[in-house]
Amino acid sequence: MIFDRYLCLAAILAAILIFPSHEVMAVVAILALLVLLPLMAIFVVAILWQELVRLFGGVARRKLIWLRWNKSFSFEFNAAGKRDTAIKALAKHYGLTTDVFAEDQKAPQRRLLADAWRINALSPPVWQAPLGASDLAAHVARVAGLDVEDAHALEGRFRGLSPQEAQPGWYLRLRWARNWLLSWLTGRPRDHQALAEVYRLLISSSPHARLETVRFLNGVMFQKRLDAGLSPIAFGTDASRQLPPSVQRDLVVMHRLMSGRATLSQLQFTDPSRLKQLRKVAALLDHLPPMPAHLADPDQAAADQARRDAEQKAAEAARPPEPQGPPSPTKLREKLEEGATSAIYLRRAWPLTGEGAQDWPEVNSHLGGRPSLPPGTPWPRNGQTGQPLHFLAQVDCAELPRVETDTPLPEDGTLLFFAGLDEEMVWEGPNDPGAGTEGDDFTRVLYVPAEQAAGQGTPEPDDLPDIGHAPGQSSGGHADPGVRSHPAWPITAHAMRAYPIEEYGIEVDMARALHEAQMRIHLPEPTPSTPGQLIESEVLRDEAGQALADGKGGLVTQFRLCEALAKDPAFPWLGDVPQELYDILSARVLKHLAGAHRMVDFYRKDQGSSRTPEQREALISKQLNLVRKLSAELTALEEAAPMLTATPHGAPVPPDQARAFVDWLMGPAHAFSPWHGSNVAAPLTKAIARLCQSAASDPALRARLPEAVIDLVGEGLNPGSTVPEHIMLGHAQAKTNPTPGTGVRLLVLDSDDGVDFMFCDVGVVEFWIDPEDLAARDFSRAHGVTAGG
Repeated sequence: MIFDRYLCLAAILAAILIFPSHEVMAVVAILALLVLLPLMAIFVVAILWQELVRLFGGVARRKLIWLRWNKSFSFEFNAAGKRDTAIKALAKHYGLTTDVFAEDQKAPQRRLLADAWRINALSPPVWQAPLGASDLAAHVARVAGLDVEDAHALEGRFRGLSPQEAQPGWYLRLRWARNWLLSWLTGRPRDHQALAEVYRLLISSSPHARLETVRFLNGVMFQKRLDAGLSPIAFGTDASRQLPPSVQRDLVVMHRLMSGRATLSQLQFTDPSRLKQLRKVAALLDHLPPMPAHLADPDQAAADQARRDAEQKAAEAARPPEPQGPPSPTKLREKLEEGATSAIYLRRAWPLTGEGAQDWPEVNSHLGGRPSLPPGTPWPRNGQTGQPLHFLAQVDCAELPRVETDTPLPEDGTLLFFAGLDEEMVWEGPNDPGAGTEGDDFTRVLYVPAEQAAGQGTPEPDDLPDIGHAPGQSSGGHADPGVRSHPAWPITAHAMRAYPIEEYGIEVDMARALHEAQMRIHLPEPTPSTPGQLIESEVLRDEAGQALADGKGGLVTQFRLCEALAKDPAFPWLGDVPQELYDILSARVLKHLAGAHRMVDFYRKDQGSSRTPEQREALISKQLNLVRKLSAELTALEEAAPMLTATPHGAPVPPDQARAFVDWLMGPAHAFSPWHGSNVAAPLTKAIARLCQSAASDPALRARLPEAVIDLVGEGLNPGSTVPEHIMLGHAQAKTNPTPGTGVRLLVLDSDDGVDFMFCDVGVVEFWIDPEDLAARDFSRAHGVTAGG
């Protein structure tokens, strides 16, 4: 361990006082002088050379050396103003302009970076950090008035142009080797191994990567590596050992303090000059969770794990041998029944048509739709962004069956479930190791007592973002423009047994079979498989069997309705289908059009600095062609809008308008459109499914719904076919990877085409609550967590 500079000076003074005339002291002094005098001479020469260059060198060299000195020692009066003046002088000298992304600016920017690299090599930065591409980019971005995004783009451009990034010189490689050799003085090997484990989380998706202590320490290491001219990505102990010794020591003592391996009272004797900085770090730790053991001391954690493995192996060796062969089905069933608990299955109402539709449930519980918020209750919002959360489900507790459980649900009142459905759906609850003190930023559960229940659904706020929007934005991402809520679908509640399903084990297959059997008790019969594409296509051929070309590089294709639709003269039945198809196609074209515009802006900013100008222009031209094509398709769709929206919702489509609709689908005049033919089959299926979804909450529309509709799309909507797992209470789900929730599982919602639920990649969302909070009817800390493939 390297001693603090104060202790080193004190030790030398004590040695002089104790051994004023001792021979050993004389020998030590001579050896020290033999080593120190050449080093001092080199140091003095380097300082004098730097000062000569700073005073009498050219404009560029003087300003670059001053910027390098200011980077390490910025306490000079009006340092920021002088720094900006120096950058402006350099800009004038090299011919830099505020149009920093222009192609003609690459040459002067490359000269600036080359001179900075040459200054670092010819005039070594004694007691200073070298001046790198990131530093110059930050200075130029500030003087040019760039925003954060453009500043990052400029930094990437500078790093691509810098000779330092291409090939580090001998001086930097020598400094890194020296730092590595001196690393044994800054801390023990276990310290650097622990820092390596922490830095590895910089590019990891582990929950530990979101710990505030880990993020703070990684942020310091990341910046220090950039300041030292190192790549921000490093593996193993290189992450800390390549840094200057003083920085290594800073990181070692901060990690010891954060991991609990050292206290302030201990560090004040070994590192008194760092005490002020360490007190600030200690103040942060008062509000943060402790660092996990494998990050605090990897060697000790590995030893503890090895000891536990040895104890487990010894216990298994002492255990009497089990009977050979798999256990009998009876034994497996008994074992599963021992761990079974009570749960409540939430089933979407079905069927929509036929005799079963006459018993459609009149319930207050439903998935999607609008929540019944009490008057004056604000719509829940994200605590970080201020955006409204999306409504997922409403459960009337009076409609739930009474099941045996240690933590019963309320007997009446309504539970409302909300979540922020952006494209990432990474939610952090209070039980997530990476979460902060607030657990209700991303999800919310509201409990409305029976006496406060509202009769009507509350409309969504005007600023509710689209489902699947880009984080922090109202749309973008993979959102369909204008789709901000899920369709409402009534649900009924049924008691069931929930079995623990372990990830591994011989009883897994039986547990899953029992679990699905419990749900199927309450599910309708599956709908037969839906016929193939609703719109079929065929390439026309001549008498010789050769495919006919259309003169535009494509083939002549003939489109026709599938047999079921061709034989149905009432198709498209009601005005909802053409109108929904128009909305779906419009949203899709607008989404692709916005994406093409974004790509044009991206390439124009030259963020991909490795591309040549010709490559970038080719990419921009390709996107502009796509913009023109999509704009033409949007115009064609708008021309068809009067025909598609002529029949009101719920009204039968007149025969002449039905023929016009079919002709529009099949017409060769629209063959250029991306939604034509086989491509329009999926949007047409979705439009028919939306008709069914609307009928689920509209009795009048449900009465007019033809049974032919169910034959076409029923397989994807019938819960008996898809078996969605919407369950309250019970064990944690095992349909996909487990969530980190603990306590009582309040509700799990599954991805479900019937209400357009899609969590992650066909995953689930689980809402959890502490048992004591549930008993007190306090749902303020309940939280949801996603899991998906």
